[in-house]
Amino acid sequence: MVRSFLIIAFFGFWSVVLGQSSTLIQPLNDAMSESSGLINIQGRFITHNDSGGESILYEIDTLSGEIARMVTVIGTENTDWEDLASDDTYIYIGDFGNNAGNRTDLRILRVAISDYIESSTNEVTAETIFFSYNDQVDFSDATFTTNFDAEAMIVNDGVIFIFTKNWGNQQTNIYELPAEPGTHSAIFISNFNSQGLTTGADYNQVNDQLVLLGHSIFLQPFVIDISYFDFGEFDIFIKTNVSIPAGYSGQAEGIAEINGVYYFTSEDSFTGAPGLFRLPATFTTNLNPQLSLRAPLIYPNPASSQLFIESENFERAEILDLSGKSLFSSKSPEINVSNLSQGFYVVAIWAGMAGEVDHIKFVVK
Repeated sequence: MVRSFLIIAFFGFWSVVLGQSSTLIQPLNDAMSESSGLINIQGRFITHNDSGGESILYEIDTLSGEIARMVTVIGTENTDWEDLASDDTYIYIGDFGNNAGNRTDLRILRVAISDYIESSTNEVTAETIFFSYNDQVDFSDATFTTNFDAEAMIVNDGVIFIFTKNWGNQQTNIYELPAEPGTHSAIFISNFNSQGLTTGADYNQVNDQLVLLGHSIFLQPFVIDISYFDFGEFDIFIKTNVSIPAGYSGQAEGIAEINGVYYFTSEDSFTGAPGLFRLPATFTTNLNPQLSLRAPLIYPNPASSQLFIESENFERAEILDLSGKSLFSSKSPEINVSNLSQGFYVVAIWAGMAGEVDHIKFVVK
């Protein structure tokens, strides 16, 4: 199957726009109709509602879409909870929804995972991380035009990264602040043209892969794959538009990963009902829609000089750019890529199976 795709350059970043279909797992219970964040903690999907909702974390029963458990974060208010993140010790709740751009009480709540898992009363307490954006000087009402709204974050190595939902220019700004209680300034570190509203984020520390979720102003969902995030520094991303089954909402809000497969929620909207959905397993890792049962391994990735291929019955490989153009081929599993410019490429691998070709994305640094 040949997949067509378009390469677009914006503000020094390269992006690839693809298309994928999502699979409905279950519609969500009405009590979670405003699902905004999503996280996986020890195999449990946890979500919450956004502005005006109760200060409750909901576990989703993936078999029924019903509520498996409710845990109240006592002593807190859900001003506008928008996303969840975690590290090895804590769950982070982003109370930073800011559609008018005029909030002066932005905060992130920090709950110990052990408290959440072990609570016999289904109640937990939270520490508070207060913050403001270091480059915001105007706090007048800018409803649906502000660039200081946010609905997405990740946590890595003691640092919180916030991804804004820019109403004004449809881009995404990236800020960082310490993942510690107190009052902090969120420092602007980067920006890219997401061409839409970023609403969720998930980070896989094992392969250093960041996936952002969002939708257009017309509620067309998309995901953005940023490999090798490296503390906010990157110059290539792959954007994938995602179709939603008929009758369900395209207002995609929360995203989480389990065993390499990504799931997301959408909240109730004029386009349909809220639901829990699954993305194709290959959407971030392989341009071939069929996942090989004996997938070859390439390393190092990123590569700077040599790219090595481990594959049963290896025959040959071909290096392609992201438009699908063949750059050169090799009959050796050791390929010199030192003459390639920095960026994303695809290696097509023939391994002795009739008609079977694996396509794997890699980076030259």
